[in-house]
Amino acid sequence: MVGSVGLNHFDSLNNRANLGYWLRADATGFGYATSATKLLARHGVERLGLHRIEVLMSVENEASRQVAVRAGAAYEGIQRGRLLLQGRYHDVHGYAFVAPADGGSHP
Repeated sequence: MVGSVGLNHFDSLNNRANLGYWLRADATGFGYATSATKLLARHGVERLGLHRIEVLMSVENEASRQVAVRAGAAYEGIQRGRLLLQGRYHDVHGYAFVAPADGGSHP
């Protein structure tokens, strides 16, 4: 196993979820996280019927930010003190995939 990608924090009222990913250090740089993120975002929209899939990462995690960028998520800004990691609150970069307004099939 080189890593994982998943959807969590489902909000059925607003038809959205969070997308997260993790890779072993020796598995980075091969495009695995980007490919898996693209596939899961498409699955979330096409198969699960999600309207919005959010991707959040600490502003200190540049590698994770690059995955969101390469996967095609739209940048939405910085959210201050949004994430508690190892006992410390972090500002986060917020990205999202949003289903097309015309009901198209992919983000």
